[in-house]
Amino acid sequence: MPRDRGYLAPLPFGATPDAICTPDSLAAWARDCIADGKSYLRLQPAYRYISDGIDIVNGDWAPAHIQTLSSVRTEQTVRNVKEIVAAQTNIRIIPAFKSDIPEFRHQTQILNKGFMAWQGMTFADRSIRKTWQYAVAAGTGYLGVRYDPNYYYKGHGDIVLDAYGPLDVLPLGMGRQHDLQKAYAVAMRVETPLHEAWRLFPDYVDKIAPERSQTMGRGTVIAQAVKFATAALKRFGQGTRHEREAVPWEMVDVYYIYIDDDSVNDTGVPVEMRGPDGQYGTSWAYRVPFIGQEIQVGKKNGNPIVRKANRADCLLYPNRRLLIFAADTIVNPDPECQASPYWHARVPAIQFRADDWAWNFLGFPLTRYGQSLEKASIEMWRGMVDAMNCRLSPPRAYDRTNTSGGLAAAINTRIPNQYVGLDLGMLGDAALPKPLLPFQWYDYPPHYLQAQDQLKSMVKDQMGTADVAALARARQLPSGDSQEKLMESLGPLIKDQSRNMEQSIRWLGEFWKSNFFQFITAARRLEIQGFEGLADEDFDYDPGTLIPASSDPRLLQMREREKTPDTWDMFAPFDQGASSVIPQFERARWHKDTFQFSVTPYSLHEMNSITRRLIWMQRKKAGFPLDPWTEAELFDDRNFGDPPRIQDPETGEWREPRTGFERWQVWTRVQAAVAQAMQGAMGAGGQRPGAGRPGTAQQPPTLEARPGGASIIRESKHRPG
Repeated sequence: MPRDRGYLAPLPFGATPDAICTPDSLAAWARDCIADGKSYLRLQPAYRYISDGIDIVNGDWAPAHIQTLSSVRTEQTVRNVKEIVAAQTNIRIIPAFKSDIPEFRHQTQILNKGFMAWQGMTFADRSIRKTWQYAVAAGTGYLGVRYDPNYYYKGHGDIVLDAYGPLDVLPLGMGRQHDLQKAYAVAMRVETPLHEAWRLFPDYVDKIAPERSQTMGRGTVIAQAVKFATAALKRFGQGTRHEREAVPWEMVDVYYIYIDDDSVNDTGVPVEMRGPDGQYGTSWAYRVPFIGQEIQVGKKNGNPIVRKANRADCLLYPNRRLLIFAADTIVNPDPECQASPYWHARVPAIQFRADDWAWNFLGFPLTRYGQSLEKASIEMWRGMVDAMNCRLSPPRAYDRTNTSGGLAAAINTRIPNQYVGLDLGMLGDAALPKPLLPFQWYDYPPHYLQAQDQLKSMVKDQMGTADVAALARARQLPSGDSQEKLMESLGPLIKDQSRNMEQSIRWLGEFWKSNFFQFITAARRLEIQGFEGLADEDFDYDPGTLIPASSDPRLLQMREREKTPDTWDMFAPFDQGASSVIPQFERARWHKDTFQFSVTPYSLHEMNSITRRLIWMQRKKAGFPLDPWTEAELFDDRNFGDPPRIQDPETGEWREPRTGFERWQVWTRVQAAVAQAMQGAMGAGGQRPGAGRPGTAQQPPTLEARPGGASIIRESKHRPG
């Protein structure tokens, strides 16, 4: 009897390649996966605060239930959320790609320059801002990283970022470490317009039907009322939380389910794996041997060495298994077309949380901490406004025997210059309408306003807005000393949130690096960076990509020095004369991992930028070789110009200097050339020796102390007074 697989996905193959899992079994598992993921989120303590945070921002919170009473709202929490998001997403990611392999040092420069150019072209910080809005207002946000082949226009793509809400990413089989990448399966929900879904999956147009609950604002009045009621129940019904945008056209929820599937090829024949597009020859297509297949792993005395393939050699989905589920249908049911298209082998989503706790997967929204205080403030303001209105137009009583109800209702004491004709007769003023209560009843004590100020301060303190305001002011101060003092005074809350964001940005760099190697071609790099965006790998036997070819002499030297994986012998035994090659898939996974992306602590919000610049200036004063081009980059001077080209000592080609030391060498040559030109001008009729004021900087610089502990660098001779 086969073992119960629990929540695991159906096996892709049976005993033979044609014995594959059925589309119905895959669809049933996908439905259960999505339902279990939603149930897991509902069990999170932060789940009940998601809709409250969205409602506060959307203005649907704390409604006035009686129309004639005040409906004033302070919007303090929304104001604080906007300030927190604006200050913390005003970031500048300085890439720091590094490689310990000297042969690839030039590619680190390509990566760093490419990342900076990509940030500006795609406005990456704006996408991060949207994700952080989810994290602050709804507790958790996700940043999706993908390649869009038609981002700019058809056929001209780029790496793009997408923002997802806390309910768009559904984990299955999550461990206590709450690491999204360690979950067995992760379903990412993408709300897709109907026409786009049909365009993505043309073979399933007849099965992909729109979700009618999304089509509000169309049809007859009765149909619109039914649609509105359905949407209201979904939005406010028991156990539901949605942050979707209501639209008047049909939408389809497309779920991309990434599965950590360790299935192996035990069919007895090799399997050609492809992505959901079903195309052969792509960067994500590969061949999987079957268990027990004899594979060559080396040579000895000219004779091949073979062994039988084991489980590690025969994984069907080393980069994860991908199922696409739309409108209750699996649109890629063929197991050979379920390979994830990404080399990084991870779920392409990065979690952002502003207030995270070790025992929770979802973070708490910051709106939670000001919610009850603002509710008290709103009630107090509404009471004061209602009291003011009652003083101007109080509840009144009238004599029904002498005054008609219509006349009494027509009298509005708030309207100036109002004339009402009355026949008072013998009753006189007794017949006039009179307030039910004395006007003192509607007085409110002066300490109400003081309480409002205290509530406003408490809301800011609870949400940490004061620290965020200090961070924003620090960027505007002109004095380095003042900024350093203000940075030191920043509270631990803002620093903790900054480190949370830096952890997520670090993974963004890793995802971007992998996609850059996989999707950005030589032509695209030439377009962005010029000839400096190209490397020697672009002209080897695998042209157009930064991945070195199997027969690249430098790669062969690395294999000799055992700097490449031993598993490569399974594909191409080390023999410089061999005709077999290592698949690009294997070379790409190894090559991208030789580069590391790091984020300097507190660098995103430039908390240490002034310190870094001051240290560089002190190093320059101490004699450290610093060229003006690097100095201009430190101070964001983009119009300084490029350094002169130098001749490569190995190839003899003229190129731009790549390292700081090469730039400094160029600068010393420029200085020497200028000095030589000046001497030539002096000898050709320039200034006579001893005539006029002597030039500056003729004496060695000296460090002089000033009153108050400050110091200055003096380059001219100081005459004592």
